[in-house]
Amino acid sequence: MLIRITCRYTILNWQQVIEVEGIGDPCAGNREASYVDQNNHCYPSQGFARRPLREIAHAGIMRAISYAILISFVLVGSLACSSKALLPKENEMDVSAFWSLIENARGDGEQAEHVERVQEALMQCTPDQIVAFDKLMSELEAESYTWELWGAAYIVNGGCSDDGFDYFRGWLILQGRDVFEVAIAEPDNLADYPGLEENAECEDLLCVASKAYQRLTGKELPIVARDMPDLGDGWDFDDESEMTKRYPKLTARFY
Repeated sequence: MLIRITCRYTILNWQQVIEVEGIGDPCAGNREASYVDQNNHCYPSQGFARRPLREIAHAGIMRAISYAILISFVLVGSLACSSKALLPKENEMDVSAFWSLIENARGDGEQAEHVERVQEALMQCTPDQIVAFDKLMSELEAESYTWELWGAAYIVNGGCSDDGFDYFRGWLILQGRDVFEVAIAEPDNLADYPGLEENAECEDLLCVASKAYQRLTGKELPIVARDMPDLGDGWDFDDESEMTKRYPKLTARFY
């Protein structure tokens, strides 16, 4: 018996066509386009045109469903990994983890959306980690509580009260570690930051840990003492000559 196997292509897939020649041919007498399936059943040319397409269509639909399920698992897994990437390691919330959480929560949206993503990431942490986050926030607020930075905030925002300076530092922390450290070292260099605009404030970041803790535990966040350093004597922020001398780049940009 001679068996010849060829491939016939369709719009959905390809289908093997088996033509059997010789004694015992189940399609003897119907040689033009006979199709023999794996059970040795013979289909004449008319049936051949329908049968493979029906089988292939069914296989194509099942394959599409399988691909859809696979893609769903991949997407869910990638989202879970992205969410976990925002989080510190278990039982760890040091300065590096703090800044990573702030920076990984950054996106293309508005400031309020950035703060919301920080809160969502905190709610995936343990209560102790949230407390540690709030303590680190207090330490950064104290570190940035200087006349030099306050003068810069005064120029940028066109005036700056006590509360306004708190909100300015909240905004500064939200910009990430690099911008924060540059501003602390030399506030006038904030003028080089592309993201600096008037009304640079973010009050919401200062209470993000409290909101996350309350939503997670149903309790109030333990109070963390915010001890600001004694600034001593400053200078007149309304003295334009003095401010221009101290902040040449910021005054050139905002005056």
